[in-house]
Amino acid sequence: MPANKFYQGGRIKIPTAPRLYRILCCVLLPLLFSACARPQPAAHDGPVRVDFAQLPFPKLSDYHFFKGDMTAMVPNDRVLPYELITPLFTDYAHKTRFVWMPQGTAPARVDAQGRIEFPDEAVLIKNFYYPRDFREPEGQRDMVETRLLVKNKGEWKAYTYVWNEGDTDAEFTQVGDIKEVEWKDEKGLARQVSYVVPNKNQCKSCHNRENAVQPIGPQVRNLNQSITYPDGLARNQIAYLQEAGYLEAGDFQKTIAPVADWDDPHSGDLNARALAYLDVNCGHCHNPSGPAHTTGCISVLCKRIPPCSGCTSLPSLREGVPETGLLALCPASRRAPSCSTEWRATTLAS
Repeated sequence: MPANKFYQGGRIKIPTAPRLYRILCCVLLPLLFSACARPQPAAHDGPVRVDFAQLPFPKLSDYHFFKGDMTAMVPNDRVLPYELITPLFTDYAHKTRFVWMPQGTAPARVDAQGRIEFPDEAVLIKNFYYPRDFREPEGQRDMVETRLLVKNKGEWKAYTYVWNEGDTDAEFTQVGDIKEVEWKDEKGLARQVSYVVPNKNQCKSCHNRENAVQPIGPQVRNLNQSITYPDGLARNQIAYLQEAGYLEAGDFQKTIAPVADWDDPHSGDLNARALAYLDVNCGHCHNPSGPAHTTGCISVLCKRIPPCSGCTSLPSLREGVPETGLLALCPASRRAPSCSTEWRATTLAS
C-alpha cells in the first residue's frame, strides 16, 4: 500500500486538532468564498412594509411585496394581482401588475368615467421583464424595472427601481437608465432592444391628468374580465377586488362594458380593437385634460362616431393583420368635446 500520512501500520491515524483545523480551513474556506461571490437573493420575508415617512426605500425588497424568489413575483399578503384587457405597449416587455392597500383602508371608488380612484396609502406595482424565449413566457426571464405609484396625502408619487444584473433585487433611481435586452421572439428569432427606463420627470409626462400624476390602466372597462389568481381559481377582477375590500360595492360588471382586446379578433371588430389600443396607448395624453390636448387629436373611449373626411393612414396595429390593409385615423373635430371618441378606425384596401 502506498505511503499515506493518515494510514500507518494498518490503522487510520486521526489528525490532531490543529492539523484537522487546517485541513478543514483549506477545504471549506474556498467553498465559503465561492458562495459569497455569487449573487444572493434579497432578504424580504415578513409582511409588507410601507413607511410613508421614509419612502422611497433604497431597494425593492425593502417593501416585502413578494415572497421567496423575487423574479417569480409571488405576491405577499394583500398584494393583489390584476391584468389589463388591452395593456400599454412598452418595447415588447411583459408585465405583471399588483395593487396593495393596508388593512383597514377605505375601498377605492369608481368615478363617473369608470376610473378607479384609490384611497391614500394605496400602492400600484408594475414589473417589466422579458422572457428569454417568448415561446416559453413562463420560463427564464430578465427583469428590467419595477415602477411604483404610491398615493399619500392625496397625491401620487412615482418611484422607479432598476433590477441588478443577477435579478436578485432592484434599486431606486431618479435618473432612469438604458438596459440592453435580448430575447427570442415567438418565431425563435433573436431580438434585441435598448430599453429606456424613464427618469422621474418622464413618469409625469404620461401619468399627467389635470396637471397631476394619476394612474392610467386601472379603469373598470379595462379590468372587467376574469383572470386566474394565485390560488388557481378564475374570477372576475371587479368582483374579486370588491370581495377583498379594495373596491366599493356596485354593479360595475354590468353597467360598464369591457373594452375589446386589441390582439383578439374575437373580442370585437377592428374599430373596437383599434379604439381600445389608442385609448390605453394614446388617450392618457390625447384627452381634453392631457398634455396633448392642444393637438386637436383627442382619443376618449366613450362612444363611436360616423366616418368622416380627412382621414390619415398608419400601418395596421398588428403586423400582418390585415396583411394588405391600413389603419385609418379620422379626426372628427378640431375641438375637444366633453365626452366623445375623436377617432374612428377602418381598413383601407391597398
